[in-house]
Amino acid sequence: MVMHRLRLLSLGGSCQTWSFLERWQLPVLEELHISGNPYDQERGPFSPTFPALKKVEWFDAESDPTPADNQSNNFLLGRVLATSPELQSLFIFTENPSIFSYLTIRKTHGQPTNRISPFLATDDATGAPKYCLNLQELRLQEAGFGELERLAELRPRLEKVELVALRHNSISPSPLEEDRARLERVKERVEVIFQEWVS
Repeated sequence: MVMHRLRLLSLGGSCQTWSFLERWQLPVLEELHISGNPYDQERGPFSPTFPALKKVEWFDAESDPTPADNQSNNFLLGRVLATSPELQSLFIFTENPSIFSYLTIRKTHGQPTNRISPFLATDDATGAPKYCLNLQELRLQEAGFGELERLAELRPRLEKVELVALRHNSISPSPLEEDRARLERVKERVEVIFQEWVS
């Protein structure tokens, strides 16, 4: 079925997101709001495409740890990225995106919430980003500093990265001066906003 006029779609947490999306063709959809775990396994057909989708807002309430094999296209996040070639903005957030709330979530799970991996994946043949070549803005809960550097190098069209927590490379509680200096060099290419350094 084709929905020719739908430009904004919001899917709640109780909705089977991919099961719903695979039933529709959404040729002019520009903005998609999703609730749920980005790493839910999806086994259905890989048929829908979103040729006009520019923005995704993803409410990730539980912030469950990312599985080790996070590049599989069977994950909901990978499927949305793979079918949205014109995506420019993607936000993954919780209800209360503060550093204190996030550190509580991280303590509960015993590890960082890693959602950046798909944006660092590359095409084996070209070395270009595997997903969303036109991505300009990315908002996540946490990223490591080395990941942030790699992201800026890999994606020349990226304009802004917003994080709750930026994980530094030092084993000490605070970042080294070297990390701070390297961050300033990253900021020459990409606007970086974050609430707190974490270890």
